[in-house]
Amino acid sequence: MRLFTWSSRALAAALFASTALGAVGGCTTEAACFDDCTGIPGDDGGKGGTGNPSLGGSLDVGLGGDSGIDLGGSFSTGGRILEDAGMPCDDVDLQTDVNNCGACGNGCIFTGADALCVKGECVVGECVEGRYDLDGDANNGCEYACLPDVDPTEICDGRDQDCDGVIDNGFDLTSDPQNCGKCGHQCVLLNATTACEPGKGAPTCTVTGCEPGHYDVDGVDENGCEYECQKRGAGGVLCDGTDAECGKELCDEWDNDCNGIINDGNEATGGPQGGQTCLDYCNGVACKGECTPGITTCVGKDLVCIPGKGPTLELCDGKDNDCDGVNDNGFDFSSDPNNCGACGVSCVGTVPNAVGQCVDPAGATPPSCGILACKPGYKDLDTSKPGCEKCPKFPTSAETCNGIDDDCDGVIDNAAAIAGQKPAIAAFCNNGRPVAATPCAATTVSCGGSDGWVCNYPSGTGVEIDPASHKVRVVEAACDGLDGNCDGQKDEAFLNKGATCSVGTGICARTAAYTCTADKKGTECAATAVTTDAKDELCNGVDDNCDGQIDERTPVAGSRCYNGGSHACLGYTEPMVKVGNVWVYTYEASRPDATAIDPGINDVRSCSKAGVLPWTNISQVDALATCAAIPTSDANTKMRLCSETEWQTACSAGQTGTRWAFSSTPTVYDDDVCNDASAGIDTLWTTSNNNGQSQRCRTSTSIWDMTGNAAEWTSSCITVLGKKYCRVRGGSYLSQGPATACDFSFVLDIPDFRNSDLGFRCCSSVAP
Repeated sequence: MRLFTWSSRALAAALFASTALGAVGGCTTEAACFDDCTGIPGDDGGKGGTGNPSLGGSLDVGLGGDSGIDLGGSFSTGGRILEDAGMPCDDVDLQTDVNNCGACGNGCIFTGADALCVKGECVVGECVEGRYDLDGDANNGCEYACLPDVDPTEICDGRDQDCDGVIDNGFDLTSDPQNCGKCGHQCVLLNATTACEPGKGAPTCTVTGCEPGHYDVDGVDENGCEYECQKRGAGGVLCDGTDAECGKELCDEWDNDCNGIINDGNEATGGPQGGQTCLDYCNGVACKGECTPGITTCVGKDLVCIPGKGPTLELCDGKDNDCDGVNDNGFDFSSDPNNCGACGVSCVGTVPNAVGQCVDPAGATPPSCGILACKPGYKDLDTSKPGCEKCPKFPTSAETCNGIDDDCDGVIDNAAAIAGQKPAIAAFCNNGRPVAATPCAATTVSCGGSDGWVCNYPSGTGVEIDPASHKVRVVEAACDGLDGNCDGQKDEAFLNKGATCSVGTGICARTAAYTCTADKKGTECAATAVTTDAKDELCNGVDDNCDGQIDERTPVAGSRCYNGGSHACLGYTEPMVKVGNVWVYTYEASRPDATAIDPGINDVRSCSKAGVLPWTNISQVDALATCAAIPTSDANTKMRLCSETEWQTACSAGQTGTRWAFSSTPTVYDDDVCNDASAGIDTLWTTSNNNGQSQRCRTSTSIWDMTGNAAEWTSSCITVLGKKYCRVRGGSYLSQGPATACDFSFVLDIPDFRNSDLGFRCCSSVAP
């Protein structure tokens, strides 16, 4: 719906124009009249008549202001709103006219419905045929388009027969067996009753029961109750419901229980009717010993007897193998080496490292296996254990200190036999070095069994033992101020002990000497960095904020500075002045390590800072490169050497004509302001020098020393007779006053020229 509304300001303007100028041909300046009066369309984007703006709003009219006219309130003609004389709405009832409802030109239009004008308000009438107002919102009229069927009863076909906005309402496609998953999909499965149930995807038809004589054996819903079968009893007789046992599986040719498998095992071992006793091997009498009766089993459709176990050769196993009623008859437990004292107790190969025999001692002690003879290389060294023990060495040899019973006499490392083999202490225990006057002086040597001869070093003296050799270390491993390797020196393995060291970065770093660590495994620097010394970065060749960077624009994330209280560190931003669209160094370029008396030697980058000597003796090529290395606020751009035009515009503060970089009266030369030849200084002064006067050597935009001090390279160059020359501007402390004017453009130098009075400054198209 679109409502056309006159603005109050436009209407007021129309009334004012009509009052002051009089109606011309029955027209006003209101935009709504233009279509009839001038042929110019009224819908002109809100500008009507003589340019009075149309701001929309109500019919309230209030001129106010300087006109002295204030109608206020709402514009009324006594119950019936009529347009001004001479307008196209003459004699129109704005209370009922659907084309001018409430205001001239305000047409009432509703989608799919008749429109009414009631008391100056647009009202929705009846919906046209095929349109319905389902949401009750007058703003979109009868928004729903639908043609009802002759019979509006809803059916499941994907259409809205009753035009209520809901398709197929009343049908549940997730459970309706006549419309399962979609309209018209009926659940009809072979020989089965069905239901519509949710599946893994769309709803599917499922088996809920089978017709008599049919079974769902495979569990697949799609083929219904696919198995046709009648339950049967003995002899294949059909079950009639009178015998509870009928339908149980039997050993025959029928699938008695209708589970899809004939003669499947549903009883004891052997299938249907299997597992019954049959006396094939016991001659019709009770079986003795190991002999057992047969067992019935279903083979094909016949019930047969599987024979049991028959008699075998008697074994000594506690059983009646030959089924004569006597266990283990024919075995002598007192002397049989294979059955010593009891069946299965063998002395053959069971007595450790010996040839065994069955021994029957006197008395009540039962027979047991004993030693007939030890095997070669073995001896009965421990009578508390069965069998023979292996000689530590075979063949045997003379006894030595090795933790082995070399002569197989039962004594390991016999002290008397090895006494003459003890080694000398100095050669054996101290790597061939003397032990006198060292912590190893009280060392002794003893036999350590499998470790051989071992050194017993005195405890509490700092002697360091090598865990691999168990002797004093060749090289000390502990930093403890002691002679740990008994070589007459202390901690000589820790070469940096006592050397100067540093901890931290930048101005936060502190120096000390390397000392031993608490765990004595190494050395450490005794210094501790003072992080609270960190301050915001300056252009001085020093890491002021201790983040590992020097003179950077962007500190490492998380860096903290403490000048003026703890805060996130600020990087260095070049002091620059914006002239037009170009940013210019506030001060002549200087080195990071420059001071008021020393120009510095750090050539990494340039700075724009006050109170230091400017950077001179630099070629134009190097000045270009230096400026190109300076970052700006845009990560994708760098600064540049100022062009001649940029330099002159900055020097003149954007003005034209001959002028100098003076803070006042720049159009008149004054030999007392800047550092040129007339100043008589004959050397550079510091950037932003205080000349003791109220008038300083700076532009009105506060750019210092563009006149005099150091002449400045620009990026503007020309080629003459095959040789390149680049423009130098501003003059220096050696130049006469007129040659230092902002527009003086005489000086040219070759790009690799250097001089003590020649410097530069950088420019940028983006903020520093």
